[in-house]
Amino acid sequence: MLLPGQHRAAKGIDLGIITPFLFNRHAIYSFAVKPGSTIRELGDLRSKRIGVPSLGDEAVWFVRATLQDQGFSGQDATLIAVGPVAQAAKALISDEVDALSPPDIQYGLMRALGFTRNLIAIEARKDKLQIGPNQKWGEYSRADWDFSLQYIGVTDKIKDPGRFYTNDLIGDINAFDQGKIIEQARAFVLK
Repeated sequence: MLLPGQHRAAKGIDLGIITPFLFNRHAIYSFAVKPGSTIRELGDLRSKRIGVPSLGDEAVWFVRATLQDQGFSGQDATLIAVGPVAQAAKALISDEVDALSPPDIQYGLMRALGFTRNLIAIEARKDKLQIGPNQKWGEYSRADWDFSLQYIGVTDKIKDPGRFYTNDLIGDINAFDQGKIIEQARAFVLK
Protein backbone atom coordinates (compact mmCIF):
# COMPACT_ATOMS: atom_id res chain seq x y z
CA MET A 1 0.00 0.00 0.00
CA LEU A 2 1.34 3.39 -0.94
CA LEU A 3 -0.13 6.34 0.88
CA PRO A 4 -0.12 9.45 -1.31
CA GLY A 5 2.79 11.51 -0.14
CA GLN A 6 4.63 8.58 1.45
CA HIS A 7 7.55 9.17 -0.90
CA ARG A 8 7.67 12.80 0.29
CA ALA A 9 7.77 11.64 3.89
CA ALA A 10 10.70 9.39 2.96
CA LYS A 11 12.53 12.52 1.83
CA GLY A 12 11.98 14.02 5.30
CA ILE A 13 9.24 16.42 4.19
CA ASP A 14 6.67 17.13 6.91
CA LEU A 15 3.34 16.48 5.19
CA GLY A 16 1.50 18.66 7.67
CA ILE A 17 -1.25 16.05 8.04
CA ILE A 18 -1.89 12.78 9.80
CA THR A 19 -4.19 10.42 7.89
CA PRO A 20 -6.77 8.67 10.09
CA PHE A 21 -8.09 6.21 7.48
CA LEU A 22 -6.75 4.20 4.53
CA PHE A 23 -9.48 3.62 1.96
CA ASN A 24 -7.67 0.98 -0.11
CA ARG A 25 -7.15 -2.40 1.51
CA HIS A 26 -4.81 -3.56 -1.28
CA ALA A 27 -2.15 -2.27 -3.62
CA ILE A 28 -3.62 0.30 -6.02
CA TYR A 29 -1.02 -0.18 -8.76
CA SER A 30 -0.65 -3.02 -11.24
CA PHE A 31 0.55 -3.39 -14.82
CA ALA A 32 -1.36 -3.42 -18.10
CA VAL A 33 -0.33 -4.40 -21.62
CA LYS A 34 -2.09 -4.61 -24.97
CA PRO A 35 -3.76 -7.88 -25.91
CA GLY A 36 -1.31 -9.96 -27.92
CA SER A 37 1.68 -8.49 -26.12
CA THR A 38 4.66 -10.76 -25.53
CA ILE A 39 4.58 -9.55 -21.91
CA ARG A 40 2.65 -12.23 -20.04
CA GLU A 41 4.16 -12.03 -16.54
CA LEU A 42 6.18 -9.62 -14.48
CA GLY A 43 9.51 -11.18 -15.50
CA ASP A 44 8.77 -10.22 -19.10
CA LEU A 45 9.06 -6.52 -18.21
CA ARG A 46 12.88 -6.70 -18.38
CA SER A 47 14.24 -4.15 -20.91
CA LYS A 48 10.74 -2.76 -21.49
CA ARG A 49 9.36 0.79 -21.43
CA ILE A 50 6.84 1.19 -18.61
CA GLY A 51 4.46 4.15 -18.57
CA VAL A 52 3.65 5.86 -15.28
CA PRO A 53 1.42 8.93 -14.79
CA SER A 54 4.45 11.10 -13.96
CA LEU A 55 7.96 10.53 -12.69
CA GLY A 56 6.88 12.09 -9.39
CA ASP A 57 3.94 9.69 -8.94
CA GLU A 58 3.87 6.94 -6.31
CA ALA A 59 3.66 4.49 -9.24
CA VAL A 60 7.41 4.95 -9.69
CA TRP A 61 8.03 3.52 -6.22
CA PHE A 62 5.64 0.64 -6.81
CA VAL A 63 7.16 -0.24 -10.20
CA ARG A 64 10.74 -0.10 -8.91
CA ALA A 65 9.89 -2.21 -5.85
CA THR A 66 7.99 -4.77 -7.92
CA LEU A 67 10.79 -5.04 -10.49
CA GLN A 68 13.39 -5.34 -7.73
CA ASP A 69 11.24 -8.11 -6.24
CA GLN A 70 11.61 -9.87 -9.62
CA GLY A 71 15.42 -9.56 -9.40
CA PHE A 72 15.75 -6.60 -11.78
CA SER A 73 18.24 -3.80 -11.29
CA GLY A 74 17.30 -0.15 -11.70
CA GLN A 75 18.49 -0.19 -15.31
CA ASP A 76 16.49 -3.25 -16.40
CA ALA A 77 13.40 -1.25 -17.43
CA THR A 78 12.76 2.34 -18.50
CA LEU A 79 10.07 4.41 -16.79
CA ILE A 80 8.37 6.98 -19.01
CA ALA A 81 5.92 9.69 -17.90
CA VAL A 82 2.79 9.24 -20.01
CA GLY A 83 0.21 11.38 -18.21
CA PRO A 84 -3.17 10.27 -16.95
CA VAL A 85 -5.95 8.18 -18.48
CA ALA A 86 -6.39 9.02 -22.18
CA GLN A 87 -2.76 10.03 -22.67
CA ALA A 88 -1.59 6.85 -20.94
CA ALA A 89 -3.89 4.62 -23.00
CA LYS A 90 -2.77 6.39 -26.20
CA ALA A 91 0.89 5.84 -25.27
CA LEU A 92 0.26 2.11 -24.87
CA ILE A 93 -1.86 1.75 -28.00
CA SER A 94 0.66 3.68 -30.13
CA ASP A 95 3.59 1.60 -28.76
CA GLU A 96 5.31 4.53 -27.06
CA VAL A 97 5.44 2.21 -24.03
CA ASP A 98 5.24 -1.56 -23.65
CA ALA A 99 3.26 -1.55 -20.40
CA LEU A 100 1.45 0.85 -18.07
CA SER A 101 1.35 1.11 -14.29
CA PRO A 102 -1.38 3.58 -13.35
CA PRO A 103 -3.42 3.61 -10.14
CA ASP A 104 -6.42 1.29 -10.36
CA ILE A 105 -8.98 4.07 -10.77
CA GLN A 106 -7.41 5.01 -14.09
CA TYR A 107 -8.31 1.62 -15.59
CA GLY A 108 -11.97 2.41 -14.96
CA LEU A 109 -11.59 5.82 -16.56
CA MET A 110 -9.84 4.26 -19.56
CA ARG A 111 -12.72 1.80 -19.88
CA ALA A 112 -15.18 4.70 -19.83
CA LEU A 113 -13.27 6.22 -22.76
CA GLY A 114 -13.50 2.98 -24.74
CA PHE A 115 -9.95 1.68 -24.26
CA THR A 116 -10.89 -1.60 -22.51
CA ARG A 117 -10.37 -3.72 -25.59
CA ASN A 118 -6.75 -2.62 -25.68
CA LEU A 119 -5.79 -3.34 -22.08
CA ILE A 120 -5.26 -6.43 -19.96
CA ALA A 121 -4.05 -6.32 -16.37
CA ILE A 122 -1.10 -8.27 -15.06
CA GLU A 123 -1.44 -8.89 -11.35
CA ALA A 124 1.47 -7.63 -9.33
CA ARG A 125 2.48 -9.22 -6.05
CA LYS A 126 -0.87 -8.53 -4.37
CA ASP A 127 -0.25 -11.44 -2.02
CA LYS A 128 2.55 -9.41 -0.48
CA LEU A 129 0.57 -6.20 -0.21
CA GLN A 130 -2.84 -7.44 0.92
CA ILE A 131 -4.18 -6.17 4.22
CA GLY A 132 -5.65 -8.80 6.53
CA PRO A 133 -9.38 -9.49 6.16
CA ASN A 134 -10.02 -9.32 9.92
CA GLN A 135 -8.83 -5.76 10.22
CA LYS A 136 -11.30 -2.93 10.60
CA TRP A 137 -12.11 -0.52 7.78
CA GLY A 138 -9.31 2.00 7.37
CA GLU A 139 -6.96 0.23 9.77
CA TYR A 140 -3.32 -0.33 8.89
CA SER A 141 -1.25 -2.15 11.50
CA ARG A 142 2.39 -1.52 12.34
CA ALA A 143 3.26 -4.86 10.71
CA ASP A 144 1.47 -3.72 7.54
CA TRP A 145 3.43 -0.46 7.59
CA ASP A 146 6.70 -2.28 8.19
CA PHE A 147 6.11 -4.52 5.20
CA SER A 148 4.95 -1.67 2.96
CA LEU A 149 7.96 0.47 3.85
CA GLN A 150 10.31 -2.47 3.31
CA TYR A 151 8.66 -3.28 -0.05
CA ILE A 152 9.33 0.21 -1.41
CA GLY A 153 12.77 0.33 0.20
CA VAL A 154 12.42 3.19 2.68
CA THR A 155 12.71 1.53 6.09
CA ASP A 156 15.90 3.50 6.66
CA LYS A 157 14.08 6.77 5.86
CA ILE A 158 10.71 6.29 7.57
CA LYS A 159 11.13 4.89 11.04
CA ASP A 160 7.79 6.07 12.41
CA PRO A 161 4.71 5.99 10.14
CA GLY A 162 2.94 7.77 13.00
CA ARG A 163 4.36 10.96 11.45
CA PHE A 164 1.63 10.70 8.80
CA TYR A 165 -0.85 7.99 9.87
CA THR A 166 -2.83 7.01 12.96
CA ASN A 167 -5.27 4.24 13.90
CA ASP A 168 -6.62 6.33 16.81
CA LEU A 169 -9.99 7.02 15.11
CA ILE A 170 -10.57 3.55 13.65
CA GLY A 171 -12.92 2.49 16.47
CA ASP A 172 -15.15 5.52 15.90
CA ILE A 173 -14.93 5.15 12.11
CA ASN A 174 -16.09 1.53 12.39
CA ALA A 175 -19.04 2.29 14.71
CA PHE A 176 -21.64 1.23 12.15
CA ASP A 177 -23.60 -1.89 11.27
CA GLN A 178 -21.78 -3.30 8.24
CA GLY A 179 -24.61 -5.73 7.48
CA LYS A 180 -27.11 -2.86 7.37
CA ILE A 181 -24.90 -0.89 4.99
CA ILE A 182 -24.55 -3.91 2.70
CA GLU A 183 -28.33 -4.41 2.80
CA GLN A 184 -28.93 -0.74 1.91
CA ALA A 185 -26.46 -0.94 -0.96
CA ARG A 186 -28.09 -4.08 -2.39
CA ALA A 187 -31.55 -2.49 -2.14
CA PHE A 188 -30.47 0.81 -3.72
CA VAL A 189 -32.20 1.75 -6.96
CA LEU A 190 -31.01 4.74 -8.98
CA LYS A 191 -33.99 6.94 -9.84
